[in-house]
Amino acid sequence: SSGKSSGKSSGKSSGKSSGKSSGKSTRSTATKKKSTAAKMASVSYTMVYGGYSWGYKTNIILSGGYVSKTTYATKAKALTACYKNAKCLGVSYTPADKKFRLNKATKEKAHPSGKHWLKKGTSYTYGGRVWSQKSGYQVTGAKAATTKYTDVDSALAACAASDDCNAVNKVSTSELYLMKKSTVEVKKGRSCYIQGDKVGQYGGYSYTSLSGYYYGGWLSSTQYKTYTLALKACSSNTKCTGVTKIGTGKFKLNSGSTVSANSKYTLYPRGGLSDSKYYFSYANTVFSAHAPYAMSGKVDGKTYTTRTAALDACVQATKCLGFTQSSNKKIHFEQLQDQNKDGWQCCLR
Repeated sequence: SSGKSSGKSSGKSSGKSSGKSSGKSTRSTATKKKSTAAKMASVSYTMVYGGYSWGYKTNIILSGGYVSKTTYATKAKALTACYKNAKCLGVSYTPADKKFRLNKATKEKAHPSGKHWLKKGTSYTYGGRVWSQKSGYQVTGAKAATTKYTDVDSALAACAASDDCNAVNKVSTSELYLMKKSTVEVKKGRSCYIQGDKVGQYGGYSYTSLSGYYYGGWLSSTQYKTYTLALKACSSNTKCTGVTKIGTGKFKLNSGSTVSANSKYTLYPRGGLSDSKYYFSYANTVFSAHAPYAMSGKVDGKTYTTRTAALDACVQATKCLGFTQSSNKKIHFEQLQDQNKDGWQCCLR
């Protein structure tokens, strides 16, 4: 985990003691400063949602203007709107009105109990880590090594194993270099990969590892003996926001999203479904499966409860171009790929 407590107190006590004893005033001021610093401490980590990686931070929001006046009631709706809008660079949440807003700038501003998600780039998971892929950009500064790598996976593996590497620059398809820093600049024809946190995957969902923290709010009192069993349970429950390891062989599901510190715990916040694509064949027909995507335009208006039934019907219908499987396992015929939709998978014929 790369989550760190990085926030600092910007508040200053201007009150002065009018009493005779200055000792009480000094202790009082020190206590206020300490209390403010504790409240302003920021927790940060990388998460995946809608095929993008997002830099999440607490007690900090993004300033510099909003994309529009539209507000969103849930994080999922705000993040979905953001990754569909090229002008959106992040999402901020303010507790005063409990609303999420789309940001068009990336300047950070301290805000007690506020939080934001910075859109970092297309997500790419490799070697147990999430990477932010940015096309049209390159990382500035010195190289972490002089070695030239000829493929992405080899470069990412080497970077993840190096203490000096934080990113990879892709000059061409067969020319990649490890970079010390992660600061980027616009560079036409180039691309780069910024290294993020450790991440696990189950049921298509991504789970970041954040040592020393947990989510407030338990989904139930049930404890799971293994990490895999807990992730399986969380991935199948729409109300689950993550998993917390509370001890050896003890994992619990979370229902809240407020990050709290506990040195004995490890938090695995659940992100959105990871972007994936694979091919399979059925009845001499090749299908490509895409997640998290949905298609629009129903062919026959019917709903199928199993993939096999949908495949049988689709290969026999000349107008069927594929089908969509929703998170509740209902399958519909579709005509055109239309939207990036978390929790859904579409199969194109």
